[in-house]
Amino acid sequence: MLVSRSKIPPETEWEAALNGSQHTEPDKQRIRKLIEIRSLAGGLVVAQGDVTDPDQMRNIVALARKKFGKIDGVFHAAGILDDGPLLLKTAQSAARVLDPKVRGTLVLEDVLRDEPLTCFVLFSSISSIMPPAGQVDYAAANAFLDAFALSRKGPVTVINWGAWSEVGMGARSASPHPWLEQRLLETPQEKVYASQFSIERQWLLSEHRMKIGKALIPGTGYLEMAAAAFTRGTFRSPIQFENVFFLAPLTFGPSESKEVRVQLRLDDEGAARKGTFRFSVFAKPSSGQAGEWVEHSTGLIAPCSARPATRIDRAAIIARCNEREIAFDEQHRTKQELYFDFGPRWHCLNWLKIGKGEGLAELQLDPRFAADCSTFLVHPAMLDLATGCALYLTDGYESSADLHLPISYKRICVYRPFPSRMYSHKRARRENVLHGEVETFDITLFDEHDQVLAEIEGFAMRRIKDAVEAADAHGLRQAGVSGGEQPIEIVNRPGIPPQEAVRALAHILRTNTPPALVVVAEPLDEMDTARASTSLRPAPSVPPDLASGGEGIDETLAAWWQDLLGIEHVSLDDDFFELGGHSLVGVRLFAKIKKKYQVDLELAVL
Repeated sequence: MLVSRSKIPPETEWEAALNGSQHTEPDKQRIRKLIEIRSLAGGLVVAQGDVTDPDQMRNIVALARKKFGKIDGVFHAAGILDDGPLLLKTAQSAARVLDPKVRGTLVLEDVLRDEPLTCFVLFSSISSIMPPAGQVDYAAANAFLDAFALSRKGPVTVINWGAWSEVGMGARSASPHPWLEQRLLETPQEKVYASQFSIERQWLLSEHRMKIGKALIPGTGYLEMAAAAFTRGTFRSPIQFENVFFLAPLTFGPSESKEVRVQLRLDDEGAARKGTFRFSVFAKPSSGQAGEWVEHSTGLIAPCSARPATRIDRAAIIARCNEREIAFDEQHRTKQELYFDFGPRWHCLNWLKIGKGEGLAELQLDPRFAADCSTFLVHPAMLDLATGCALYLTDGYESSADLHLPISYKRICVYRPFPSRMYSHKRARRENVLHGEVETFDITLFDEHDQVLAEIEGFAMRRIKDAVEAADAHGLRQAGVSGGEQPIEIVNRPGIPPQEAVRALAHILRTNTPPALVVVAEPLDEMDTARASTSLRPAPSVPPDLASGGEGIDETLAAWWQDLLGIEHVSLDDDFFELGGHSLVGVRLFAKIKKKYQVDLELAVL
């Protein structure tokens, strides 16, 4: 019998769940594994229950007795991992980590008191002996298991497991999201997730193809991946993005595969108290193909303390947006589809009402994909259409043949996960009257109950000459756009292969072992040395002029121009564009200016 707090469809519905669209891919993966276990074991009973709830566990024990007559042994492997700095933890978040192991163990002891068990095995962790930074609550929970086993008589055994190489607590915490398949690093200062991307694997690519033959990850996909890495796939409170830049397009050919990494690094010493991280999205061709890491997107992400407007007056917005209305359907798609072949998730824009300098759009995801909303915080397809259709507010947009692609967000506050139906209220920024190559908008997203979902400030789109330019990552890299952040070096540590772990567990059960054991893949002294070297990683160096402010503004700006444009000398009267600069270089320059001088320049200043 397997007991899980997660809801699993009844066994009679497993085959239908695998063939339908109502369940997410992680749910389907669990069902496939259950079917495999059932086949190997000759039968399986799956029960849903919270191990910390005495009544639920008594009912499950009664079910087990009814099915099997008696209970021979119990393996208590429930647990939650929630790494993070101590100062950012709350009593509620710590309780979520402590309860399954502490309260759950005590509940199991109580409801199984009358059972003549041959074994009661507690799955503890090496964290209770060598606690890594950021796991104070998880280390404490496992330390309780260790103490419990040593304080009881009878068949109680605690095993302090090291990380397993493919499954287990480490693997579950490493996969908080379909596009974050593997966690490579997790410390209070740095986090790195990796996934293999291809058109065949991710609908993000298969439904977002350019007509020239390549698929392109939309900028909203980077936001979703960064949010999932920051929240570990569990959205519990509002988050904020700042100074998000899309640096170079990430494209895929029909049979091309690339490794994509999302890394978060604590921004600086001053941001540590706010929990602000700089995120970067890197990619390179998969193993066996030549290529270096390229940075495709970067920005800041942090908890959001702002409060949204209590309600949106939708009726007032509609009354102002009365100049004309555009309906979108199978026959009338958005202008972007002149350059893209969108999949069904991108066909979510119903209508757009336009007024003077503002517009209101309704978006609704196809019911076939409603389950997406339980997996994605900011659904990339809906956000892409909710922001991109702001271009219809631009004079001459519908009569032109221009392609626009997003280049930056000044700020985004996300208060709630996106539902399958929502509205987008967009306003053209004042600087758009310059009719430059960049168009900028402010946007508010709200649900059908007029509650604010997200507020977007300074969303900028750049005019692109043609689709070939949009897919030319090489030219942008040569212009010095990429390379601001460097990929965090990953030191691979060995884990316990699942087959070896099973053999070790069988050996423990068959032999006369102590009540507490440690099972790891390498000697403890080597693990301690590796952990120390990671925790003592030196902080990034700061150029003297930025640290002390000793040079003048002209000299500092000239140094930044030289670095970003890849040239050796800049004079006071040189022209930014003649030196090879463009808006994508400019957004990184403006980010440096804001950080150094607290001057927030708009892209139109270029």
